[in-house]
Formats: sequence, structure tokens, C-alpha cells
Amino acid sequence: MLHTRKIPIGISACLIGHKVRYDGTDKANQDILQNLGQYFEFTAFCPEMDIGLGVPRPTLQLRLVNQRILCVRTEDQDFDVTDELIQSAHRQQLWLADMSGYIVKSRSPSCGLSAVPVFTGEQSEPSGRGIYTEHIIRNNPLLPVEEEGNLSDKNKRSRFLQQLVIYHSWRTLGGLWSDTESRQRLHNELLQLIKVPEVLEQKLASLLVEAHQQASKRYLMFFLDYIKQHAQPLQTKDQHRLLQKAQQLRDSIAIPE
Repeated sequence: MLHTRKIPIGISACLIGHKVRYDGTDKANQDILQNLGQYFEFTAFCPEMDIGLGVPRPTLQLRLVNQRILCVRTEDQDFDVTDELIQSAHRQQLWLADMSGYIVKSRSPSCGLSAVPVFTGEQSEPSGRGIYTEHIIRNNPLLPVEEEGNLSDKNKRSRFLQQLVIYHSWRTLGGLWSDTESRQRLHNELLQLIKVPEVLEQKLASLLVEAHQQASKRYLMFFLDYIKQHAQPLQTKDQHRLLQKAQQLRDSIAIPE
């Protein structure tokens, strides 16, 4: 009998109801809580709380200063928390090693993934990325990261979920890449979950003959790169099927407890 285990992912704390925003409110997202929450085990984190800003607190913004994007208080631009947010990102590496993905709060100067307003004088352009999230991605370049606003877009949601399942499957294998049978089972399971063209299937299969960890990372990189560029949109029922199968992966490839 196959058992289901929720997929561990990081998430901006405000998105699951933690009242950590600057004004003491949350941004609880019901789609994440009710739909994705069936499959995900959330580790909630707020970098602004982590660096001691507290609730309530003055708002922050991204500002271009001497060709560098800084995160400063909206009403006091000498109050600069850029380096503190970078250090916060560095401190999260231990628990992030156990995550299969990360959902961040859109448009946040600390957490936004894209189109965060960057101010020059009184004008702004939606061209930035939150300082914390920027350094989470630098430190973990293969970790699937998406912001909650994009999850309402079917194409972006499908791409993120497929990337997440690939990464989760690869991470679940852990140190067993050196075992020929285990990595072949992983490969077979993934190809049942996510259809890829024959040329990519052959490329991935060619990496299975190599038992070292560098081959393991190349396998992951090739698969993720393909999904980033060519992910097919999934209907809701297919998204659920994909996540259900991913929950059962550990038993499917017979990894011991």
C-alpha cells in the first residue's frame, strides 16, 4: 500500500494567515490553503520579522541608489535593511535544504519575485525583485520559486508545479543516486508523471549511467530547464494527479525510512 506524505515547501508567512505584515494583517490565500494545502506541508517565514522589524512597522520600498537596489523605509531612506535581508536569506540554508519549492509574496520589497516597484526619486518602475528572495534564489538556483499572484495563471501554475515535482522527486532520492536501480526507478516514475520529447528522454537516460553526484545535478538541471521553456498547461484534475503521485514517490522507488 502506498502512503502519502505532504511535499515540504517554504512560504511567505502572511500567505497562510500569519499576521506579520507591516500593519499587523495577513494576506491569507485561500487557493494555497485549501487546494495546494492538501499536498504541501508549509514552512512559514517572514524575513522582515526575522530581522527584528516587528509589527506594526513602517513600510519599506526598493530604491535605486548609486546603481544599487536597496531596501529602505519609505519615509526614511537612511534606514537601510538591505544587508540585514541578505543575511537573513543566508541563515535559512539549513531548513531550505529540506524544501522542494517556495511560494513568496508578490510585490513585496523583501519577498517579491518579479515586478516589484523600484523607486528613483518620486518615480517607480515595476522591475525589481525582493532582496530576500533574490538571495534565496542565488543560494539555491535550482529550487522552484513562484509568487502567489502567478498561481492564478494556468500556464505559470502548471510550470511551477511540474518543476516542483521534478525537484521533489530528485531531492527525495537523496544520496541514493549511486544505486543504479534507485535512479532508474526515479527516472521511470518521472517520465510517467511528465511527458518529454524523445530527444530529452534520451539525454536524461544517458546521465543514468553515471553514479556520481555531478551527474545527478545535471539530470535535474536538464529536466528543469526543459520545463521552464516548454511546460504544458495542466487541467486542474491533472495538477491534482501530479501532486498525488509526487506524494507517493518515496514508496514508489522503495526508499527506506
